[in-house]
Amino acid sequence: MSGKRKGLVVSAMGLATWSTIGIVLMFSGALAGAAAEKGFEVVIGLLVGIPAIVGGALGFACMDRRLGNPPIVWVAAIWNGVLLTTWVVLCVIGSFM
Repeated sequence: MSGKRKGLVVSAMGLATWSTIGIVLMFSGALAGAAAEKGFEVVIGLLVGIPAIVGGALGFACMDRRLGNPPIVWVAAIWNGVLLTTWVVLCVIGSFM
């Protein structure tokens, strides 16, 4: 892999890790006190949503159809995709409550 693709993969994995920590904090109840405050949705968007969107874009940007894609490229893209899907589903569920 080229240096540029490696940088994209590292960035995508870092953002996936950041979003995962945010989701774990959210589901563990560590942010339960903040959930009652106004603007909590913005905090969750900044903690999980935006990093998952950017990480997914970086993960898919480092894929190349001509060259082989090592497993780490797939892991970065799929991990960010799962986090993004989780965030969107939680936003939809929250809007119906």
